[in-house]
Formats: sequence, C-alpha cells, structure tokens
Amino acid sequence: LDGVPDVNLSKYFVSFHAGTEVQPLTEVQYETIVITSRASGKVTFEVECQPESKWPQYKFTVYPKGGILKKGKAEEISISFMAQQKVDLKDVIVININGVHRLVIAVKADAEMPVFGVDPFSLDMVSLNGIMLPRILDEMRAFLTNHGGLRLPWIFQNTPDPAQTNSVKQQINRSHTVSLKATESNLYSIAHLILLFFTELPQPLLSPLPLDGLVVTDKDHINEAFSAMSLQSMALFVWLLDLLTDVMNAKEHNHATMRWLVDLWAPALHTQANLEKVKALLLQQLAQSVNITATSHRTLSLNQLTNHATLKARVGHLLPSQQFDIEAQQEEERLPPGWKKFFTKTPRHRPFYHNAQLNRTQWHPPTSDGEIALPPGWTIHKTKTPKQRVFFHHKGMGKTQWEFPTA
Repeated sequence: LDGVPDVNLSKYFVSFHAGTEVQPLTEVQYETIVITSRASGKVTFEVECQPESKWPQYKFTVYPKGGILKKGKAEEISISFMAQQKVDLKDVIVININGVHRLVIAVKADAEMPVFGVDPFSLDMVSLNGIMLPRILDEMRAFLTNHGGLRLPWIFQNTPDPAQTNSVKQQINRSHTVSLKATESNLYSIAHLILLFFTELPQPLLSPLPLDGLVVTDKDHINEAFSAMSLQSMALFVWLLDLLTDVMNAKEHNHATMRWLVDLWAPALHTQANLEKVKALLLQQLAQSVNITATSHRTLSLNQLTNHATLKARVGHLLPSQQFDIEAQQEEERLPPGWKKFFTKTPRHRPFYHNAQLNRTQWHPPTSDGEIALPPGWTIHKTKTPKQRVFFHHKGMGKTQWEFPTA
C-alpha cells in the first residue's frame, strides 16, 4: 500500500477454494471486490495483473480493468478463476489510484482434478489382466478388504460422522490415494465413499441400459440390454458385482442380504424412474455372481484377480454378448505406438483398437503414422510430470481436458 489513497476496498485477500475443498478443473469460480471513493472529486482506478500468456495453466480475468468513481460512489470489480491443469497459485493484483497510489490484493488459488463427481475413466487407471479400472477404487477396496472392513455390521449403510467422512473425501480428492489409519470409523467412511463414488458419477453407470420392456428373467433380453454399455462401463459394473459378492460371502459377520444390498445400491446406478426394474436386474446379476463363487469355491477379490479366473472370464460369463479378448491379437501390420488391437467375441468377431495412454477406444484403425485424428481446433499435449499424462487443448475455446474431444 503506497501512501493513503482516496478509496476503500472491501477486501485485500482473495481465495479460490484454497481451504479444505477441492476446486475442480475447468470450473469457473468468482470473487468480487468493492472499491468505494472517499475523495471530494473524481477518482480514477486501473487494475494491473499479469498477462494471460504467463498463465497457460489457468484463466484469470478481472473486470472492469479500470474506471472513474465519483464522490461517495462504489463499483464492483469481478475476478474469475478457472484452472486448466492442477495448479497452486499465489499472486497479486495491483490497483493504481489516480496514477499515484497502489493498492495490492493478494490472490491464492488451487485446483486439481477431484476423484468424486467426474468421468471415472478420466482418473488414473490400473490394469487388471488388461482391463483398465480407476486406481482409487482399487485402493479403497483394498483398504476395506485388508483391514476386515467387509465383515463390519451393515457396511455401506452405517455412516460415521458426516464431518469426518467429508474430511476423508477431501483428503482423497486432493491426494488421489488412500492414506488412513485402519480405524473402524475410517473403514465405514471408505465404504460410504465407494457408494458415493458411484452415486456422484456424471452419468449413472447403468443409465445406458434400455430398460423399457426388459424381461430380467430372459437371458437374451439381458444380453441385448448390456450390449448398450461400453466395455469400460461393463468392466466397472462387474467390479462392483465382485465387491458386493465379497460382502455377501461375509454375511455371517456383516448381516448382509441380497435384497438389502440391492435396495442400497440400485439408486446409485440408475435414475429413480426405472428403479424397480434396476433392482430386479441387479438382484438377478448379484445372485448369479454369488452362485458362481459358491460353485467354484473361491472368493472374488480385486486383489486376487491375478490368482484365479480373470475379469475377462467374469465379463464373458455374465455378459456373453459383449465378451472381448483381453489377450490382444495383434495385427500383422505395425500399429502406432500405444495402440493394440482386440476382438469382440460376438458372431462377427469385430475388431476394435485401444490406446491406454490416451484412454481412447475406437472401431477404425489408427493412422499408420501414429497421428491422432482430432476435431478441428484441438491439439494434443503431455504433462511435464513423470507420467507424461496426455491432455487436449482448444485454443479458440480456451478449453483443456483429459478426455478425448468429440467435437
């Protein structure tokens, strides 16, 4: 602060989600500062901030950037912030008054990709026998399984203190990992957060299923319905069935019943409009999954997938119309780096292509030179982190995202 200016500011510090909450990427946040004149005449003000070229990882705007205040009048200065990548910002905004005085406003902001409420396939993934699933689900399930959480009474339903659960949620949102003491309250929190993970998906997991007229006792009807789901979503559904099967295998301790689990989980998987049909379908699939484990004398666990029947076999058994080959049958011609060829096991044996690094699956072969056919205006980049994660940017729209652009 230089000298004594002829204005008052409503605040000298601006914070964008710099506390316990995580600000999601590409979400715009706003703050307002009110500048009020105390002068006997007119006061001019001009806002100085760093040029946008210095901030490629986020968009920071101030409006208006200047003006004239009459005696006793006030004006709002709007500040907006949107992060394109994970960022921890500490900067200042300077307001020049009458070209003489300088008011300094401190700005702090942080943002990152949260775990909850986002496309599950935009998160860090882990490969289980060739099937890619969100790493954080693997970690949350391992935490429950390794510390006896699935044996706790009424797991998934008993919720601990909401403040503690929210604290655990924010810790996972920030770190993208599970780093907790194995207390009973933390185990209940993690179980609740697994349920919340599915509840807060942008699109309910089973929403692509055409449920009108579906006969859940007709295998052909079920196969046809599941063919509407992507392979990734299908694998995620089978992962969930395996988890609920593990819960049922510990029913002598946790008091679980199939009907109780179905009533608890169905609302997280589809809209309320078709809830009863979803419950019937989920009950049928869970009963079949439990029967499979009973007849094969094994307990399904994500941590044990490499030691017994692969998830491919689980998908193939439960969803035969969409069974696909995890062991890639490579083309004789060379594919661009990162691409692999797979085949469905439908009667057509249709080939498709997958790039795990780009999180991209497509029917048509990738170009031989390895270039990715992006929609107009989009460019592909890699982060400077050791993982060199791929992201996509559209300069004209000022938009950056992890997901492969569709338009």
